[in-house]
Amino acid sequence: MVRCLLAAFVIVGWPPVAAHAMSVEEAYAAIPHHRTVFDRASTKLPPAQINSLIQLFAGADQATVFRVQSMRDLRAGRLQDVRKTIDAYRALIGTLSSTQPPADVKPAHALIVGAIQDHQRFFEIKLHQSTDPARIDVAFTPEVQQASQKLRRAYDLLLRAFPNEPAVNKAAFYDYLCALDFL
Repeated sequence: MVRCLLAAFVIVGWPPVAAHAMSVEEAYAAIPHHRTVFDRASTKLPPAQINSLIQLFAGADQATVFRVQSMRDLRAGRLQDVRKTIDAYRALIGTLSSTQPPADVKPAHALIVGAIQDHQRFFEIKLHQSTDPARIDVAFTPEVQQASQKLRRAYDLLLRAFPNEPAVNKAAFYDYLCALDFL
């Protein structure tokens, strides 16, 4: 349990990757997407599940910031900032991958981490392509399509694993994963 709390602290306290890095709220506003936060007080889940979900959603929020900021940086030609964010993606993926979620969280966790890895690969590929940054189309890239499919499956798994969660937490499942999704 201490390991989960420590990892959650590391993710929540993630340093900005650039001087102009945005907050989670700014990233959601830029998409735009409503943000519902997982409500620890309204759930009847055991502490291990609660902590694992909070940690996972903190990572998803940070990855949403990376996604939104990297697209802005890429389109503006700030390639050095994109490189820094790719490094931050690696660190976030490493942190999330090093955790041991409970069995009922583990399948969704693996899919979400996989989707974040797909996003990282997308930015690595775009960084090395010589396309016009203003005309970057994300919808038809395999990495974005794969990530979207993983996030949709993760959402379904969370709903099946936690069918008795209150409406606010089911909305949080949706909002975290939908905001993270490019599509």
